[in-house]
Formats: sequence, structure tokens, C-alpha cells
Amino acid sequence: MLESFEERDGLTGLTSHCLVQDPRAMLWICTESGLFRFDGFRMRREPLPPDAGAWVRGAAVDRRGELWVATERGLFVRHQASGSVAWTPVLQPDGKRLMLRQSHQIDWDEAGTAYVMGEEKRIWVIAPGAAAAPRLVAQPLPQPPPLPPSTGAPWVDPPLRWRGGALWFACGDGLCELRGSQLTTWGKAQGLPADGWATLFLARDGSLWTRSANRLARLAPGAAGFESVSAPPLLGWTHEAALLEDAGGAILVSTDRGVARWNGTAWREWTQDNGLPDTAIRTLFCDAEGSLWLGAGGRGVHRWVGYGRVEHWTRADGLPSNVVQQVFRDASGRVWAATREGVAWFDAASGRFVALPKPAPDGGPFRWDVVLADGDLWWRRGDRLFTVKAGSTVVRLVARDPALINSMTGEGVYYAFGADQVERLVPTPTGLRHERIGPPLPGGRPVAVANDGRSEWFVGQQQVFGMRDGAWAPLLDEQGEPVPAYVDLLSDGEGGLWVVDTNGARHYRVSDGRARRVQHFGPELFDHAAVLFVQSAPGQAVWVGSDRGMFILDGNGRWRHLHHGNGLIWNDVNAGFLLDAQGQAWIATSAGLTRVRPGGSPPSPPTLRVDELEFGSQRFTGAPHAALPWADRHLRLTLGTPSFSAARTLRIEYRLRPDLPWRAAEGSVLDIGALDAGAQVLQVRATGRTPAESGGPVLSLPFEIRPPWWSTTLARLAYAALLLLLWWSSWWWLQRRSRARRRMLEQAVAERTTELEASREALRRLGEHNARGLEDERKRVARELHDELGQQLAALRMEVSVVRSRSRTAGTVEREHLDPFIGRLDQLMATMRTLVSQLRPPALDGGLATALQWLASEFTQVSGVPCSVQVEADLGELPADFAIMVFRIAQESLNNVRRHAKAGQASLRLARDGDHGELTVSDDGIGFDTAHRREGYGVLGMEERARLLGGEVAVESAPGHGCVVRLRFRLP
Repeated sequence: MLESFEERDGLTGLTSHCLVQDPRAMLWICTESGLFRFDGFRMRREPLPPDAGAWVRGAAVDRRGELWVATERGLFVRHQASGSVAWTPVLQPDGKRLMLRQSHQIDWDEAGTAYVMGEEKRIWVIAPGAAAAPRLVAQPLPQPPPLPPSTGAPWVDPPLRWRGGALWFACGDGLCELRGSQLTTWGKAQGLPADGWATLFLARDGSLWTRSANRLARLAPGAAGFESVSAPPLLGWTHEAALLEDAGGAILVSTDRGVARWNGTAWREWTQDNGLPDTAIRTLFCDAEGSLWLGAGGRGVHRWVGYGRVEHWTRADGLPSNVVQQVFRDASGRVWAATREGVAWFDAASGRFVALPKPAPDGGPFRWDVVLADGDLWWRRGDRLFTVKAGSTVVRLVARDPALINSMTGEGVYYAFGADQVERLVPTPTGLRHERIGPPLPGGRPVAVANDGRSEWFVGQQQVFGMRDGAWAPLLDEQGEPVPAYVDLLSDGEGGLWVVDTNGARHYRVSDGRARRVQHFGPELFDHAAVLFVQSAPGQAVWVGSDRGMFILDGNGRWRHLHHGNGLIWNDVNAGFLLDAQGQAWIATSAGLTRVRPGGSPPSPPTLRVDELEFGSQRFTGAPHAALPWADRHLRLTLGTPSFSAARTLRIEYRLRPDLPWRAAEGSVLDIGALDAGAQVLQVRATGRTPAESGGPVLSLPFEIRPPWWSTTLARLAYAALLLLLWWSSWWWLQRRSRARRRMLEQAVAERTTELEASREALRRLGEHNARGLEDERKRVARELHDELGQQLAALRMEVSVVRSRSRTAGTVEREHLDPFIGRLDQLMATMRTLVSQLRPPALDGGLATALQWLASEFTQVSGVPCSVQVEADLGELPADFAIMVFRIAQESLNNVRRHAKAGQASLRLARDGDHGELTVSDDGIGFDTAHRREGYGVLGMEERARLLGGEVAVESAPGHGCVVRLRFRLP
């Protein structure tokens, strides 16, 4: 099962020439279109020096952890420090670039001196230089020994390795060992057949391995000669023959058909039939956690998921079907797999399954009906019972029994449910032994059965039933309530039960007919995956099978999740599960069978590492030591992980304070902007995809953001001073404003007082004027009465005296003597009417409109100035007190026109304006400047009368433009 990296994953070069990992667990890939690196989460192109070209032929990591890269234009050394990368070219003494064709043509001794097999098969020596030196100069090997000619494979680029103080390389048809200046040739006499030995590899135990097109040879530590064996052929790409040691010590090589593994005694080969790419495997590599990587020509790079930890078997490996239902181990230790189309046994020698021939006649597909009884394998097909003795592969028909047709399997037995009883069917060498259990189960046929050889339990009517005193009784919990069960029931091997249903899995300890719940794994723990079975054993892990893989609870209480992404052949597991004597777990799925080696369960969530850390424009390889400026408060963190097997199934979480909740990140690159000022700690961890999987180690990155200048202590002091200044300025301004308002108020009071004094003075003068006017009017009336009425009355008295004297003399009064009295009386009456009209015009008795018409007529008669009158009909009948006031204002206005205006025309108009009345008296006279009021009491009197009306008088005039007097008052 492979995890592939191709163009869609960022690997644009699909033919890899090397795979190498540096001490930081970064994986480097050499391709014809550039150098790429894999950080555990994604592929990225690594920028090369501008003059290096694009074709990367090989790469290797020296003892200091620096990467040496061979391109089509030379050899370069990559240095990384303080977040920056520098490249150093390797030159020959004449200044030319040193060329390297393959990764296996460079190695280092214990002192860090590099040895390179250059072009023309010349060996160069490169002394260790200073880190990030501007250049490195290679020197040819002093006094190079003559090398034997090659007759086997002249196209092979000679490999080179340092081993035990000596330099080993391919020479002629064998190998050469150069120790100091002494050259030793290893060939046929030393067990090394003449061939083109294309690859050298130094194993962990010190063995030297070499590979040719058809053979594999090993020189053990201290051995005098090589041991060689035939190997699967590699006829193409011999110069790139892959050779390495896996985590278990086995040797892996590339072949014409795929990959082969030598375990010291036999070969096992994987080809396209096992899921490998159908192209040449150019490179092999085992990373730091033991995962196997394959570089396929033109098909990208692939990681063998679970290599060394898990193994898989499908139909291509001998299984009758990919749908595996059950797994058993018989008394001989042989492992059996029951599939949908047959039963097969595992041949450990070949690593394949061997299918049993189907018994005739064929009874249809197998079902979940295989049991293991007394160490032998038993299964039924219809009403027939078959068996295979432990250690044998011969199928034997034992018996035919109709009771088998609808039976259910248990631990080593079958259960039949008839109309009148439930019985146990025990397989024996001579047939089936029927054992009665009891009457029919409540509710009929159960949905699940569990037995461990001591107790038998059945699920029916959503309860668990057991036989007690010859009758079925429900299993009760500690509260006396029936134990609920809906789907499946499993024995824990110790008299306890696992109840599996939609509520997860519950573990009960059963004692004296009562069940005590000791564990409960709710569905939310597995992200609501459907739990299918639970397998546990004393002192061992708990294995929970689901439709999303296996969840494993170890002895430390930590959950691990084995799924398709990290080693399981398929997520939808079946109830077939076996823990064998070697601690290996065999897991049946709908797509094949997976075997998990001891310790091969998926690791805990891995640690994370910092690949790139950026604060604004600054880059770091770890937490910054100095405080960062406010302008660089944007954080960008690129994470990597050394655990390539789990990277793609991880969820990354982060937080900025230990007391904050964890937040999920999108991918492995964190972008956090607008960080607050002050000391902070960014915490990052990796967790699994389900709540059951706990988080991995926390990666902490402390840092400090300097506050902006406006948040510094000096700025705060300045703010305080500014605030104090603003407060003082505000207080000063408020005080000044208060004083100004006080002055304004005092001025207003003074002005108002002046106005009141002026008004009082005007009122006093008006009162005096009115008093004088009244006195003058009295004098005028008295004068009129004296001059007119008095003279008339005196004359009348004289005339009466004359008439009386005449009457005494004559004795009679003639008519002609009385006529003067009539005339005199008429004059008295006329004088009286004139006085009365001057005091109050009689026209007012006819209404305001009539009085205004009379006033205009009198004005025209006296002044000779025509005066028009307009009075709206509904305003002619105002109350008497309103009418007299309006009339007097109009009278005073016309008097002013007559006295001062020199007008040619005047007008008088009384109209309604809403709920107000408006009297307008206008003329076309000479006008005057209203800003310079003339001395007099006419306007003042009009204003007082207007006030009594609840209205106001306005005078509008300008020199040469006449005058308008407008009275506006509220109508009664």
C-alpha cells in the first residue's frame, strides 16, 4: 500500500535519482527538474544556486548534517543558519567545478573528510571547511594506485564507501580497498564473482554489501571473504541499482519487476501485482522512523505505508477473496483465514496464503460460520460439517445435520434454535454432539451469542439473557436494571462481557448474576465511528474494531488509531481478529488481511519542528531571542514533522497562552496577524483526527513584541502630561468661558436694565404725555365749551332777557322774537356734536370697517391725500375693545402720514392671516431711516396699544421709499 507524491502534490520532477534525509528529518528528492524537499506535510521545490542548472544527479548528507548536492554543473554544499541558506561550490585546483554523477560516489571518514569518485574514475579528497565557506577546493588523491581494468560492466559508475579506516570502491570486475597508500583488490578469490558491482552499502553491524545485476554479496565484519547469493535480476538501470538496509536488518534491492528483500535465508519480492508502480524502481530509502520510500521512473515518489510494521495479504497473495471474515490459529500455530469464497492457511516460509480446495459439491460462498474446537478448524456449508486437523491441510467431511442450517457460531460450538428448545452443537471427530440448553429464548432467535467456555449469553429483545435454574433470566446491572444490548456481544475471556451497539462499547464484569460496568467507550470518543467488535486480554491492549479502522488502547491509557492512512489495508474491518502467540494482531477487512507486528501499531501523535519562522520581514530557525519591533507583529510559522507516516492524518492545534483553548489550524502553516504587544508563548501540537487520540508533545515558541512608540512608557508619560495639559486647558477654557458668559450675562442684564429703564422712562414720558394730552384735551373741551357754548349760552341769556323785557312791556311775545332762539339752539347742538365726534367718532358704532372708511375720508378731506381702504368682511365686526385699539393705531398712523410723509397716496388694509389679524397702513411719501427714531410719542403709543391687543407693531421705511406700518394681533 503506497502513499504517492506526484505533480498534484508539488513534485514536478517525476523521476527521482536520489532520496536522502538530513538530521532534521527533512527528506530530499533529486530529480531532473530540480531539488525538492518533503517536511512531513508537503513537497516544496528548493531553490538552487543560479548557475547550478536544474538536473540534480545525486545528494548526500555529511557528518555535520550538511547537504551535498550534485547537479549537471557541479557539486555544491548547502548551509543553513539563522533562517538563511547559502551554497558553496566545490572546485578543482584549476578552478573548474568538481563533477559527481551518482549519490553513492561520495562518502566521509570519521574526521569529516569527503572522498569523491569523480569523472574519469578519479578520486578526490575534500578537507572539511568552515561552515558557509565561500568555496571548497578538492584535491586529487595523492599517488593514486593503478586500478585493474574492467571487463564486466564498463558503464557502471564506480560506487565509493568509507569503512573501517579504508576507502572501498568498485574497480575492474571486483572491489578495491585503499587503506592509506596500500591498495587491496577483492575478487573471485575472496568470494566476489567477477561482475559490474554497481552499489556499495555499509550496514549498521559493519557489514559491507554490494549489488550487481544478478547477485548480492556481503562482507561481514572480520570476515576474510564475501558471501554472495543470487538476486532477482536488475538488467536495466544497473548504474542506479538501489541497495539499503531496512529497520529490521533485512536488505532491500530494486529489481526489474519491483523490490526484493533478503532476510538472510530467502528472498521475497513485491511487484506490480502487489500494488507497486509498473515502472522501474530507481531509488530506495528508509527514513528515520523506518518507512520505506521508493522512487519510480516517471511516476514520482512513493512511501510504503506501514512498511516494517504491518504486512498485507490480498487475493494476489493467495487469499481466495479480499473479503476476509475470520482469522484463526489452530493448535499447531498455523494461521487460517476464512474469506467469502473459501478458507486459506498461511505459509510462513513463502509469506503467502494457500487456499484449500473447495469440497464438492460446492455449497455456495462461505459465511461467518468457522469455529475452532479442540485446536482443529471446523466449518459448515449448509447442513454439512467439515474439519481440518491442526497441522494438516486435508479437508474432511465429518457429518450432515439439518440443525446446522440455521445455527449460530460460538466459541468452539454451534447453537441451534428450534421451536421447542435451544441446543448446543459440539463438533467431535465422529460428528456433532447435541446438548440441550433450555427452552426457546424469549423473542425467538437471538441476534448475538457470546461464550467463553464457562458462561453463555444471548442477546434478544434488546437485553442480555443467560440460563439460570433451567430458565432464561436477564442479566441485571448494579441497579437491578437489565443490561441493554442491541447489536453484538463478545466475551472478554475472563467471564466478562463487551456489549457493542450504537452507544459504543461497554465492558461488564459479571459476578453472581450481576454485571458491573467497568469501562465505557462512547461513540463520540471515536468520532461516531460504528464500533464492530472489541478484543482484550489481561495485561494487553484493548483493540476496538470499527468502520474507520482499529482503535488501540495501550497499557498507559493512550489511544492510537490504525487506519488506511497509516498501515491498515482498509478501514472497514470485520469481526475476524486474532492476537497470536507472538503478539501479532491479524485484522480482517473487506479489502484483505493486515498483520500488525508487535510494536507496529501507529505511534502516538508525533512531535513538530519549526522549519520556518517569520515575524514580518525577519526569519528565524527557532524562537527569537530579542524583542521584535511592532511592525513585525505578523507571525508565519511553517511546521514539519519527522513522522512521515502520520503527517497526513494529523490535526494541528495552537494557542497563544496556556490558559486559552486549543484552536485547529488549516494545514501546517500558521498565519497569525496583529499580535498584541508583550511577552507571549505560541504553543503548537499535533493530534489525531478523533477525540480518542490524545495530543502529542507541545512545541513552545516564546517571543516578545515590542509595543509601538505610542504604547511605550515614555509615550504613556507623554500621554499623562498631555492629558494633564488638556485638563488644565479645559479648566482654563471653561473658566474663561464662564467669565465670558458672566460678562455677557452682566452686559445683557445691564442692557436689559437699560432697556427697562428706557422703557420705564418712555412709559413715564408717555404717561406724562398722556396726562398733558388729557389736560390739554380738557382745556380744549373747556375752551370749546367756554368759547362756543358759553358765548352761545350768554347770547341766548341776553336774548331771553330782551324777550322778557319786551314781554313785560308789550305783554305778549311775537313769533319773530323766538326765531333767534331756534338758530342759537341749532348752533349749540352742532357744537356739541363736533365735540362728541372728536372725543369718540360715532362711526365706531357702525363697526370697525365703517370707522376705518370714515377715518380715511376724514384724512383725505383734511390732508387732500387720497387713501384707499380694504377690509375683509369677517374683520369688520371685532369686539369694541379690539376695534377702538385698531382704530386708534390706524388714526395715529394716518396722522403721521399727514404730518410728515408728504405722500401723494396712502392705503389702509385690514386682513386675516390664519388666526391673526393684520392692519397695514402704507404711503408713498419721503420715508425715513428707522435706525434714527424721531422724538415723539405716536409710535410708542401704537406699541402700547398693540401690546394690549397681544400683538406687535412693525414700522418699515427707508428714505425715498415711503413707509409701512404693520400691526399684527391675535384675533379674539
